[in-house]
Amino acid sequence: MDQGKSARGNWRSRLIGTSARVAVPLGVIGVVALLILSTGAASATTASPPAETHSTLATLPEIDAIAANSTNVFYQGVQNCSQIWTINAWGTVSLYATVPVNSTCDEGSLALAPVTSCPSSSWSDAAIVAAGVETDIADWSHGGHGGGCKPCHQQTGYALYDIVDGLLFEITNGGANITLVDSFPSSNSPALNWGLTYDQVGDFNHSLIVTSSAHGDVWLVNSTGAVMLLTQLGVYAAGPAVAPAAFGTYAGSVLIAEKGPGRVVAVNSTGAATVVTNWTKADAVAFADASYASYGSRSGSGYGGKGGGGGCGSGYSGGCTFSKAQDVFFVANYSSGALEAFPASDFANFTNQGFVAGGLNHGIASFESNGTTTLFQSQTQRLSDIAFITCFASNSGGCGGGGGCGGCGWGWSQGWHGCGSGGY
Repeated sequence: MDQGKSARGNWRSRLIGTSARVAVPLGVIGVVALLILSTGAASATTASPPAETHSTLATLPEIDAIAANSTNVFYQGVQNCSQIWTINAWGTVSLYATVPVNSTCDEGSLALAPVTSCPSSSWSDAAIVAAGVETDIADWSHGGHGGGCKPCHQQTGYALYDIVDGLLFEITNGGANITLVDSFPSSNSPALNWGLTYDQVGDFNHSLIVTSSAHGDVWLVNSTGAVMLLTQLGVYAAGPAVAPAAFGTYAGSVLIAEKGPGRVVAVNSTGAATVVTNWTKADAVAFADASYASYGSRSGSGYGGKGGGGGCGSGYSGGCTFSKAQDVFFVANYSSGALEAFPASDFANFTNQGFVAGGLNHGIASFESNGTTTLFQSQTQRLSDIAFITCFASNSGGCGGGGGCGGCGWGWSQGWHGCGSGGY
């Protein structure tokens, strides 16, 4: 049964632009609305937080939602909540998209998910027959690795997702295409807090995960738009994030902040919840990646085009960071309106750890899978969201240029490119 529909509109009504989607539906996941409250140790250490090295990228009144990759940081506020802003790596601020909210501005959420597009001329014959169409596709159901596209022509990118006023939007093509994905029960209260994250591990079949503070609802939205209510936590729930594969017992589970009880719970694919740690007024969770601490060179390759050069090329860069400051962690300061950024060097000792923000000046802490917390930043005022940078690895480089032997083959992944020679 589709738990997320309302009278606001049919699934995937196209607001701007057109496209067709080929995706694999979500597998059957049992729904167990069972809350298992374990003891979840949360012994805070006595270590002092590191010197604050963050910078302010931009300001927006009542900022409450963030998503970031290596080229852009996207952000949104409660005031004028229909507007999504972006700042690029060169510091230019611009309006990225305007979503058509119904009436009430509440606390929304942003998330990025990978997509693989493939021009129709580049599809394999089998894929064209199976799809029954010859047009571009965007598929985030398998971590962005689309099916049927010839490797040389496959292009991996991202889509931005936004939930506000109970409406979930997909935003692509540089903000030009906005699609209503689904709608969820909304109380029309400005205090309602929506949460949104993408399952990059796969325990939830690479679904989008939506949370609501109203009843602690947790929904799964698969790449066909089908919605399933996973569980109801019965408390103010916010700021979800899926734990990476290296996060011990809770790897692959979605960790959710429960503000009233002041704790972080892990919800697995059956809907069972377990307390992981405690933090006063917890309202957002995020995870650091091991690559942030060792943001050295990355390499990759491009494919040579038929009848021309290209071949394999490789390139190197500073890894998955934002701007020359190599920022990887972003904070929405609701009190000041500041979009704050922290560099990768601040996280050298925090690899594969979770982070939790406490509202009402309760600071930011890291936490381990055994529940141990370490204060990261104090004197934070009222925070509304935290987010680490999102970088999706490309499974192929792209098409090499023709024009005879020795042409360049360009392969883009996380901001780098390479050039090689050869081909066939």
